[in-house]
Order: sequence, then C-alpha cells, then structure tokens
Amino acid sequence: MWVLISFVLFLVLVAVIANYMTRKDKIEGATGYFLGNRSLTGPVIAGTLLLTNISGEQLIGQSSSGYMYSMQAMGYEVMAGVALILLALWFLPKYLRLGISTIPELMELRYGPVMRKLVMILFLFAYVVVYIPSILYTGAVSFSTLLSLNEVLNLNTFTTVSVVVAFICIVGLMYIFFGNLKLFAVTDTLFGVGLFVGAFSIVGFSLHVLGGDGGIGAGINTMLTSHQEKLNAFGGYNSFVPSSTLFSGVMVMHVFYWCTNQTLIQKTLASKNLIEGQKGAIYCAFLKCIGPFYMIIPGIVAFHLFPNIHGDVAYATLIREVLPTAMQGFLAAVFFGAIISSFNGFVTSASTIFTYDLYHFIKPNPSPEESVKVGKRFSLVATCFAGIISPMILIFPEGFYPLLLQVSGSYNIPILVAVVMALFTTNVSLVGIIAATAVHTVIYISYYIIGPEFSFIYMFGISVFASMFTALFVSKFYPRSEPFFIPKHNFVDLTPWKHVKLASIVLCLSIIGVYLFFSPFGIVKI
Repeated sequence: MWVLISFVLFLVLVAVIANYMTRKDKIEGATGYFLGNRSLTGPVIAGTLLLTNISGEQLIGQSSSGYMYSMQAMGYEVMAGVALILLALWFLPKYLRLGISTIPELMELRYGPVMRKLVMILFLFAYVVVYIPSILYTGAVSFSTLLSLNEVLNLNTFTTVSVVVAFICIVGLMYIFFGNLKLFAVTDTLFGVGLFVGAFSIVGFSLHVLGGDGGIGAGINTMLTSHQEKLNAFGGYNSFVPSSTLFSGVMVMHVFYWCTNQTLIQKTLASKNLIEGQKGAIYCAFLKCIGPFYMIIPGIVAFHLFPNIHGDVAYATLIREVLPTAMQGFLAAVFFGAIISSFNGFVTSASTIFTYDLYHFIKPNPSPEESVKVGKRFSLVATCFAGIISPMILIFPEGFYPLLLQVSGSYNIPILVAVVMALFTTNVSLVGIIAATAVHTVIYISYYIIGPEFSFIYMFGISVFASMFTALFVSKFYPRSEPFFIPKHNFVDLTPWKHVKLASIVLCLSIIGVYLFFSPFGIVKI
C-alpha cells in the first residue's frame, strides 16, 4: 500500500509543480507547442536532455553491465560529455544561426528537397517502427520487473507488458495533448531531481547493507578490496567496451545521438538564446560524468550482495531488498517518469518532423493552430501503432525486431556524415553524400556477413571515417554548383556563453579524472 501511495503522490506532486511553474507562460501556436516558444533555460535543458536519454531500461541495463562485466560500461555515459561539448561549441551555434526546426530541414537547405524527403522518411520509420515501440517495450518490462507486477497482478508476462504499455501510452498522450515542449522539459527536470535522490539512495542503502554493522564505510571498503577487476573502466581489444574505441566507434555513437538526433537537439533548439543552450549542454555533460556512480556502481554492489542472480534483475533486486517500502514507490514514480520522458521525447520529435517536413509539403503555409492539431493527431496515430506492436517484441525477441534495429542502425552514420558535411564544409555535394552512403553500406553489410570476432563498435569508427573521406574526395570532382554558407537568422540571441570554453576544459579534465579514478592509476589494484 505504501508503495502505491508514494508512487501516486510523487507523480501528482510533479504534475502540480510543473503546471505551477509554467502557468504564466503564453505558449501558443506551432513554435510554442513544438519548441516551447524558444524559451528554455540552461538547467531545464540539462534536465530534459538527461531524462530523455535515461529511460528505465538504461538504469537496469547499466547496472546489469556493472554486475556482469565492470566499469567499462561507463564509456556509454562519461564519453557523452565530449559529444555534448561538441554540441555546445560547434553544432548548436550553427543550428540556431540557421533557424531550423528539424534535421530534414537542414538537409534541404544543404542538399535539396530530395534529401529532405529521404531523411524525413528514415527518421519517421526509425521513430515510429523501432524507437518508440522499443521504449514502450523495454520500459514496460523494466517497470514490471521493478514492481514484480506479474506476481502482483497474477498475469502472464505478455498481458502484464501489454497493460503497462497501455498505461504508458495513455499518460504520455495526456502530456502531449494538454502540454507543450516547455511543460515536458520542466517535468523532466523535476523527475531528474527525483532520479538523483532515488538513485543515490539505492547506492547508499546498498553499501550500508553490504557493510553490515560497519555501515556504508565498511561497504565501500568491501567494494574497493574485493573483486577489484569490477572497478576497472579499461577493457581489452574484444571486451564489452574496448578502450581503443572510446574516441572512435563509441564517440561516433555519442555524436550521432547528442548532436544530430532530432529528439535531443530539439531540446536545445528550444533554448532562450545561445547562452542558455550552451549552458544546458554543458550542465548535462557534467551530469553524465557522474552517471557511473549511480548507474553502474549499484550493479557492482549487487554482485557482492547477490552473486547468484542474473545481471538483468540486479537493480530490481536491490530496490526490493534494500530500500524502505515507502521509497520503493517514490523510485517507481521516478522510474516511470524516465520512461514517459523518453516516450514523449521521441513521439514529439516524430510529430515535429511529420508536421514541418511532410504536412507543410502537402499543404504549404498552414496556420499555427492547424499545425498543432496535425501534430497531435499524428502523435495519437504513432502512439497507437507503436503501442500495438511493442508487446509483439516479447513474442519474437530473436525475429523481426533485431532485424529492424540493424536496418535502422545502418543509416545513423550516413545521417551523421551528411549533417557534419552540411555544417562544416562548403563544397560537399549530394553526389558526395550518396557515395559516402554507398561506402558505409558496403562496410556495414560486410561486417554482418563476415561476422568478425572484433566488436561492432570498431566497425562504426571505421565506417564514419571512410564515409567522410569518400564524401570529401568525390566532392572534389563533383562539387556543389556554388559554395554553401550558413545564413544567419536572429530567432534568438546568438551571443555565446563567455565561460563555455573554460567549462569545456574543466569538463574534459573531469572526464579524464573519472577514468583515472576507475583505473590502475586510481582505486584499482590489480
């Protein structure tokens, strides 16, 4: 009963506070709905970026990686800071200067209308068919595992997942129909505060249980002296996250996700000005820097406390076994908020792309009110479709869905290359991008046909550099008819944050410091 009460109370509290904080904002029309009237401040941007990134399955997955492997998984957390520095220093100023609302819009400005339509189709396919169903499925499974809903509801797994998916869709659509991007962002920030409180509480209670009568201090000592290999962040050639890929394949994944993914950059496009956008990116980078301490460490502590369980249930086991009952409901609410945040982020981005890049093409110059109605209707259709197919992943875990993931992954790098070439070169042409895409396709397909023993992360690094070289080389012979220079639109103030470079340097030193801490130069003595 206390679990349910604390769960409901925290959700209601967040809704009330978010509505109170945005009650005076006059957010109307398409710009208001899709971009929050370009009014987001740094802390809010950081909060919504973090919560859109951190979904329920990521908390479970990262702790599972710590349980089964080691701190190597922190490459997927800490190295995001480097990509966010790139976003703050180079990508975001150009996005805001262009005044774009979507990535496909950039593609048309740089390469023509055909490229816009192609990228629009790829994004909509990825979001509606792959990412949103994946968020619903993994969110439902992780939430069900967290609260042991199969046993509580006395239902089979498929039915339980279907019920939770329906619940997520209903709550998410309520946000989408009655809110706007700013409300989403404020809500995400509040859930983010709860996430930190709850996640670090798990760490504290877990270490206290591990330490027994000696308390947290004894628990930390046990973790530092027993199975120290778990604390090593550096991996070998074919380990879970090879250290040699941190600035190649891993960085490629981060740059695509944080700097070119519509869902994430839409939060920064809604910034009040460049200063606030840069602050938001840098603040989020610092938050990602401490991610290993509340996402991976719990898995390592669980390894010491429960050595005979499966890694995938490590996080849920900690919550059930070490947290007070009332806090379990609070954490479940935070967990649910993270799922809703990711869901809303991808649905809103898909809706934005559909409205700005497809509907505006079919019906030029619709009214702002009509654009919002179309966006909401598409959100409803996309949610219903994703909600229907997401439980099916449970039936075919090794069937069509992994194939869809591989297909969607095949065009992440071409989109990344196209965006980088669009923003940072003047003569790369559509022909060069087509050639680069062909090279990537050959590399991508060859990897899965040959099935080499080395990690797929290496393939990402090889492919992106080969693709960029191809785009530059081919464009030497088939350049644009005239050089492309980024026009300047004054939708927001483009004055940069005066401390952005200093903050970036401090952030880089922090990333190095975290890696040295979890290494033989730090606490690892092996």
